[in-house]
Amino acid sequence: SSSSSSLSSSSLPSFVAASQSMFCGVSFSAEQLSQAAPALVAFTGKRQWAQLFDPPLTTAGNFGLQPPTVRPPRWPYPSTTEVWVLPSSSGRAVMQWEDRIRPYRELAKRVHSIDWPADSTS
Repeated sequence: SSSSSSLSSSSLPSFVAASQSMFCGVSFSAEQLSQAAPALVAFTGKRQWAQLFDPPLTTAGNFGLQPPTVRPPRWPYPSTTEVWVLPSSSGRAVMQWEDRIRPYRELAKRVHSIDWPADSTS
């Protein structure tokens, strides 16, 4: 039987939501949850981002990296988790191609710049 004191942050499943302090009956500290949080989260479409707020945002801001001060109530991740809002991939969203692809390119550049931990399975 595992206790929270014997768990390392690397043993936390990647799908554990940081808003939960307990997973499968095991409690996690704020530090463990912070370490297990994603480096970034991306939303495709301003509406998906805006609907997380109560009331929903009437102006969802610009596409791309969002300011760390703009987070919905009960946001489960620490302020170090970057939030990116990308244009909808739907062809019904009227945009110039360059305007649509620019935030995706910026996100790709950011993902490639992250110093990811080495894969310990290889």
